[in-house]
Amino acid sequence: MFGGSKSSIPQWNNNKTTDSTDCFCENGPEDTITQIRFSNVQNLDHDPQFISASSWDGTVKVWELQSSYNSVQSRFQGDNQFENSVLGHCWSTDNSYIFSACADNFVKMWDLKANTITKVGEHRSCVKDVYFSDVHNILISSSWDGHLKFWDMKSASPCLDISLEPLKIWSFSYVDPLLVAALSDNSIAVFNMESITRGGSTKPDLVCPTPLKFQTRSVEAFPNAMGYSITSIEGR
Repeated sequence: MFGGSKSSIPQWNNNKTTDSTDCFCENGPEDTITQIRFSNVQNLDHDPQFISASSWDGTVKVWELQSSYNSVQSRFQGDNQFENSVLGHCWSTDNSYIFSACADNFVKMWDLKANTITKVGEHRSCVKDVYFSDVHNILISSSWDGHLKFWDMKSASPCLDISLEPLKIWSFSYVDPLLVAALSDNSIAVFNMESITRGGSTKPDLVCPTPLKFQTRSVEAFPNAMGYSITSIEGR
């Protein structure tokens, strides 16, 4: 079902009761890692935990994590090779699929059981981020073409397309109901997913400048959806 590769990804044990020990995810990507994601876990005592990594080398790789009281071990599960670099990815709710944001302008779905890749949708420029909403059962993608697109996977066309042109979307993050997008004019656009999915306005509820002087590198919504954090290329 799965292939293999080279290199390693460091993985840290943050248990404060013992000396921290590094362990490595073997068969790591051969180029820069663009994103790391954990699989969804409903029951920590029974459900397996996986970690995945996408890379500029065009791969998405998966490891299973096995933890004990003071250590974490990883076991390589497999990978898939895409035609172009993968800039971001996310898991489906049931961990059966991994959705990828690809530099060839496509959003793609990797069926882990069948080991097949399907094109879900397309943008006019590189796809930067993807998030799957289990609340609304839709996939959301952002692109440097300045569009947020919403996919129900029933059609090759998006069920909703929000344009922020002429600006580019450098990064976006989603924790229901908060959706935030970092734009190329150094502003942050804030949306309420409840309003969007009920057929309300697709315009941002709030657009505010960032306190950072240089280009925004990444934006991440808080786990409680009460705010967001941002980073920039200046190292802040």
